[in-house]
Amino acid sequence: MKVLHVIPSVSPLRGGPSHAVLGMVRALRGRGCDAEIACTDDDGPGRLDVPLDRMTERDGVPVRFFARFSPGLSALREFQYSAPLGRWLGGNLAGYDLVHVHAVFSYASTRAMQWARRLGKPYVVRPIGQLSAWSLGQKAAKKRLYLALAERRNLRGAAGIHCTSEAERRDVMGFDPRLPAFVSPIGIDPPEWRAGAREAVRGRFGLRHGDFVILYLGRLHPKKGLDILLDAVAALPDVALVIAGSGDARYEERLRQRAAAPGFGGRVHFAGFVAGAEKDLLLQGSDVFALPSEHENFGIAVLEALMAGLPVVVSPGVALEDFVRQIGAGVVVEPQRDVFAAALRCLVAGGAAKGEERERIRREAAGAYAWDGIARGLVATYGEILPRGRGGIRNHE
Repeated sequence: MKVLHVIPSVSPLRGGPSHAVLGMVRALRGRGCDAEIACTDDDGPGRLDVPLDRMTERDGVPVRFFARFSPGLSALREFQYSAPLGRWLGGNLAGYDLVHVHAVFSYASTRAMQWARRLGKPYVVRPIGQLSAWSLGQKAAKKRLYLALAERRNLRGAAGIHCTSEAERRDVMGFDPRLPAFVSPIGIDPPEWRAGAREAVRGRFGLRHGDFVILYLGRLHPKKGLDILLDAVAALPDVALVIAGSGDARYEERLRQRAAAPGFGGRVHFAGFVAGAEKDLLLQGSDVFALPSEHENFGIAVLEALMAGLPVVVSPGVALEDFVRQIGAGVVVEPQRDVFAAALRCLVAGGAAKGEERERIRREAAGAYAWDGIARGLVATYGEILPRGRGGIRNHE
């Protein structure tokens, strides 16, 4: 079975969806599925230094990169237009059995769906949360036009809509109950254990050995609730907050200015974008992970924290909230300053989770979200789709 995964970007700066597709394809290949990726060379505001228009390898996965149009206007750049990718899809999509498209409202994903429809190829769409009421409400007029011109027809032609959580499936059904939605979660590879992580984190930020560390890890964006988190930390004088991630430069500067206020006493530390061993150290060396986000269709950073055995405090907008409750790995509370501060205060009062508790959280997360089992289910889903052909919703061409 030859499957092409199309996504606008695999840049680490694009967050969870880009990270997830690499793990997904690697796991599928481990299950005997001939899977590969086609994407642009997008790297946030810049472009990746990668070979173009030919097969290369990234994180052990075969990837074809194509040049992204990079105008000065960010709104155009964010569409991630790539004429070479469009041409390649038109000339090569027929050679694949199935296409797995990641994201909507972006050139690469839209063009892949259009070519699949034209060539009669079955395709699956992972909308990465972009069909939720919250997401559709952002730049709503532009998205309504986009849906009318292309994307609604593309979605209705899909053989399956890949939701990564039951919460996302409900969002998709709310958008269009006729779409063939199914749930297959994102997996994650268990991190390598880093000895002395607690001491390393405190040493890096000039903290005392016994200081309680709250960690935020992810994209710096207003929807993530970082203002709420800062408000909560301001009410907790005995904790340190580490913010790891990057985002819009103006928004990041606003956060830094706010965290420099006297009320924080130098207790907020910005780590910038982290990956690999540095990320593992932060996750394993902190005491609690916090995410008061308005909406997360999955929440891969939450899963990374759980895989590190880290208790979490998250909002009901995070799709993994049910799993957090199910395994007793933290607290789910409304993203409001006083409520979030009270939840964090309770965890601080209880002290850092002991080794046995962290090991239990790690074990529960690994058992539920190991890539191998998830890939096995996806291969089975592909196998069900192929005999049906295009499937999806007909008579909307």
